[in-house]
Amino acid sequence: MNGDVLEHDELRVALREPNELFDYGPPNVAEGNPGSYPGIDRLRNELSSGSQPNPRRLVVLLPREQITPQTERGIREAVASYCDAGIRRAEGELSAAQRDGWQTMLFGLVVLAAGLALSTIFSENRFPQTIRVFLGEGVFLVIAWVGIWYPLDTLLFAGRPYRVERKVLHAIRELEIAVRPLEAQESARSPASTTQA
Repeated sequence: MNGDVLEHDELRVALREPNELFDYGPPNVAEGNPGSYPGIDRLRNELSSGSQPNPRRLVVLLPREQITPQTERGIREAVASYCDAGIRRAEGELSAAQRDGWQTMLFGLVVLAAGLALSTIFSENRFPQTIRVFLGEGVFLVIAWVGIWYPLDTLLFAGRPYRVERKVLHAIRELEIAVRPLEAQESARSPASTTQA
């Protein structure tokens, strides 16, 4: 939302109604508004970009008539549930990636050992130069490294998106949440992006 800003340590998200925190904002073509992404997605994008300091508070800006004590409590509970479910999902995906890496490691090590052994055998002088280069220094070395590449890649890098997701959701979960009225200057801007000041 264009009405989303960070003032000092407050991240603000302006919504037309509370459900826009998790749902797409409806378009209003007559006013030139194509709709908006869910507020929670904008918050996740802002926090995962790492371009801004970590806020301590999330301020949800709503039209005054939409604000009730129940709305504020509901937003807090919904954000907490959303983050908890997302953290569990990210941890499950991270565990699955690590398990896959370790399960394929044995096969990868066997392929590495076989490839290096065959490379060594075919690199000996008893074979013609063409075979030594093609098989000993080429094909079997490539097979050896390809065999170990997937397990290493999976263990070292496949879990990164899930670790980032978990970190962002923990950050959102820890935010103090307040609901405030959407002021005239903020409601004049159409909801579209999250920014920090």
